[in-house]
Amino acid sequence: MPGLNLEDLLSERKGAIVEAWLDLTLQAYPPEAVRFLRSEPDPFANPVGKALRRDLAGLFEGLVCKAGYGEVHPFLDEAMRIRAVQGVPPSQSIGFLFLLKTVVRAELAGALQEGQVTPDQLWAFDARVDELALSAFDVYMQCRERIYEVRVGEVKNRTFRLLQKAHLLVAGPEAGPSDARAGNHTGPHDPDETGG
Repeated sequence: MPGLNLEDLLSERKGAIVEAWLDLTLQAYPPEAVRFLRSEPDPFANPVGKALRRDLAGLFEGLVCKAGYGEVHPFLDEAMRIRAVQGVPPSQSIGFLFLLKTVVRAELAGALQEGQVTPDQLWAFDARVDELALSAFDVYMQCRERIYEVRVGEVKNRTFRLLQKAHLLVAGPEAGPSDARAGNHTGPHDPDETGG
């Protein structure tokens, strides 16, 4: 019996697959967080839970429809931003994508046994998941770089303010952290500062 269209089967079972994928993805969080992320319906009180459910559904739909990168990027970008801020290692941040393979195989086990789906069709789907994971790694690293740049800027600003307070800067009134230079001044009694 020839294999049926895998994409049709996946679309029919989208709700069950996305819910099972969400369950596996949430296992990475502490139990109290899982309860909150799953049960809190208010999107303002639970923006991460709402975003996660929306992103998984969007990514799944994109994989099933063989959508281009531009169509799935908004969902991937949001999912990676959340993980980048949480500060977990890249393997954990991206690992949720590979869980989809497990979910799909469990959901389609009967169809595979009955010959409705062929192993080749599943391997092709796996390849799309792998390709998405590679893109996710790129997005994750871009997010981490932006976070690093923000933190470096905060450290520079903090250092500039401390040097200002200690009267260790030689700069004009418009100076900021980038154009002020540290001097060897000992304080306000320096002749250059008192005019004497």
